[in-house]
Amino acid sequence: MTPVPPMQDFLYDHASLVEVIAEVHWELKTLESNPHARIDPYFDIFRDQFLDALKSHGFAHEERLFPKEIPIELLPYKPHLLLREQQNQWPLFQIGPGLFTANIVPPYSGWKEFRETLIIGLEALVSSYPLAPKTMNIGRTELRYIDAFTKELGMDIYGTFLEKDLGISSCLPKKIVENFLPKDRYPESKIENRFPSSKPEGSEGILRVSPGMAGDKPAAIMELICRKVGPRGHQTSAALADWFDSAHFSVRDWFNMITSEELQKRMGPRRTIGDGQ
Repeated sequence: MTPVPPMQDFLYDHASLVEVIAEVHWELKTLESNPHARIDPYFDIFRDQFLDALKSHGFAHEERLFPKEIPIELLPYKPHLLLREQQNQWPLFQIGPGLFTANIVPPYSGWKEFRETLIIGLEALVSSYPLAPKTMNIGRTELRYIDAFTKELGMDIYGTFLEKDLGISSCLPKKIVENFLPKDRYPESKIENRFPSSKPEGSEGILRVSPGMAGDKPAAIMELICRKVGPRGHQTSAALADWFDSAHFSVRDWFNMITSEELQKRMGPRRTIGDGQ
C-alpha cells in the first residue's frame, strides 16, 4: 500500500459537494480505416485482469454501460464497465479503452478515506495492464470536484450569488446588462477559467460554473479541476498517488479561497480532520 502522507483536511456539516472524480487517461491507437475510432490493443486482457484484482478487494458488482453490439473502438475514453461492492453503492470504479476513474459521492469522510479506495484502483490499474511500463503511455491525470449551491446555501439569484459568494462577475458587458436586461433579471453565464498551477508541478487548474439543478432545486454548479497533461509516459501507482495527493490539496485550497466567509458559515460548522484529529 502506498504510504499516506501527512495531511490535514476539513469537512463542512452542510457541504455543497456532489461528487469527486479521479481520472487517468492513456494513449490509444488511431485506426487508419476510421480516423475517429481509437483502439486499445490490450483492453480485453486488462479488463479481465482488472476485474479479478478488484473482486479480490470486494468490488464484485459489475455493470456494463454499453451494449455488446456497439464496437468498442467507436467509444474511446468512455467508461464501459462499472464496479461497485454492491449495487447502487459508492465509491465505484469505471474503466474503458484509455480510461480509469474512481468516483465517490456524499456521505464523504474526507480525502484520506477516499484515497484508500483510489490506491486500490491505481495499483490494480498498473498491475493489470499488460507490460504497463512499455505499453501504458499515460497522457492525462485529472481530479475533479463537483459542488452544487442551492437556495439553502444562499443561491437565490444566480448572478448575484456568483459575484458575492464566489467572487465571479458576469461576463456580459455592463452596458448590455444596463440597457437590455429586464428589471430583476440577471445573466446566467456559463463561466470557465483556466490557469497554470505550480502545485502539482506542470498542472493546470480549471474553474467552471454554470446554472443547473441539484435534484429538483435550481443551483449554481461549480467544478474545480486539477489536470496534468503530459509529458506522456508510464507512471507507477505510487507516482500517480503522489500527484493525486498534491492535486487534492490544491483543489481544497482553491475552494477555500473562492468561497466567501458568509458562504462558508452557511456550510458550517467546519470540522478539521486528519493528523492528530
